[in-house]
Amino acid sequence: MKFPRPNGLGYYAGSHWLQGAVVLIIVAIIAIRLLLALDDALELAERQSVESTIRNMKTGLRMAVFKAVIEHRGQEVASWEGRNPLVWLQTVPSGYVGDCDPRKPAALPSASWCFARSSRELIYRPRKPQHLVANVAENGPACPALTWRVTKAPEEQQTGATVLLNLKEISDCQWVIE
Repeated sequence: MKFPRPNGLGYYAGSHWLQGAVVLIIVAIIAIRLLLALDDALELAERQSVESTIRNMKTGLRMAVFKAVIEHRGQEVASWEGRNPLVWLQTVPSGYVGDCDPRKPAALPSASWCFARSSRELIYRPRKPQHLVANVAENGPACPALTWRVTKAPEEQQTGATVLLNLKEISDCQWVIE
């Protein structure tokens, strides 16, 4: 006995197609959510890396000041104000491009550091500058970059004849990650 050949795929093929489509949609939704979570994790890692680099610069600056005091060169510390703070790091952070124009931070590549000699500021432009906000309480405008400057410490922190220095954040920007 010969069975007739089906003209189409029939019921079973249609039901398998529907199941495949549902599985594909679920996998796509999970993949998109995972990619968004990965992007947030990268943003947090970048923020922590920048904060760690700044902490290392502050520590290097303090060590340089104390070394100058111990070597009786404390009077030269005052001339360090406005100096590039990267000189106190043993290794330059990745993404450092050298000198730049402080009026054009958008021209700086993303995830890059530079030093603006004219304004004596260290500038960092994050991978996603839209996550920098000026005045978070009022949902202020986006900032193009974060900036720091080597400044004299406040008078109440000064002790003796040696001038103490700080690495102070100049920009009013805050890193906001949702």
